[in-house]
Amino acid sequence: MRRLVHFKSLHSTNTYTKHWASKSTPIYSTAILADYQRHGRGRGSNLWTADAGKNLTVSFTHPKLRLRDMNALRIHFLFTLNLFRALNTLDLNLSIKWPNDLMLGDKKIAGILSEVQHDKSGDSLLIIGLGLNVGQKDFGALDNKAASIQQALPNNFTVQQALEIAWQAFEKTVEEASDISLASICEEINHHLYASGKQASIRQGENKTEGEVLGLHHDGRIILRKSDGTIHYLAAGNLFLSPR
Repeated sequence: MRRLVHFKSLHSTNTYTKHWASKSTPIYSTAILADYQRHGRGRGSNLWTADAGKNLTVSFTHPKLRLRDMNALRIHFLFTLNLFRALNTLDLNLSIKWPNDLMLGDKKIAGILSEVQHDKSGDSLLIIGLGLNVGQKDFGALDNKAASIQQALPNNFTVQQALEIAWQAFEKTVEEASDISLASICEEINHHLYASGKQASIRQGENKTEGEVLGLHHDGRIILRKSDGTIHYLAAGNLFLSPR
């Protein structure tokens, strides 16, 4: 069974879902949907902004996504891969940008934020937030960095259609969560990895590591080869293509 909670406006769907989960014990596949997020969050201190009603801003959770026997990173990457596969049936030709974005060319079309919250019973519950650009056509100052489904398709595509695709990808993730290893997920992502074989930098706060992107390690870390030939494995950070 499914439970959809729909708001015209929220501070952040992930923030609301975390608060809601802390006061209850989810029993259904649940989606918290907002037409507009006043303070949507990405990784770290990054913000996710979207025009009201034109894009999908939603957070998912499920009673089976308790982390007693699961790895949050594995589930995060599995959902990213399942969403990538589902959206590419629309002939969007997307790629997966480590650690949490989907790209259309060099433009971001979706961002995924996974967080853990203790529910009322004390279990650690995984919450997966998604921001997916659907109908927005003008991104202002971000036009060279962001894209939407509607910009890439000849026919009209609605937020409701996007929600159904994303929810099915989420429920597929729940079904597969106990059966697929992180190593096999990373191996599949490597076939679709944004910036693979290109020069890029990984930034963590004030630290920056530059090199050629070789792919994902089986534990989810990204692998870079620096100009001196040394290999570096990075567990977190923001990836930027190096200027040509």
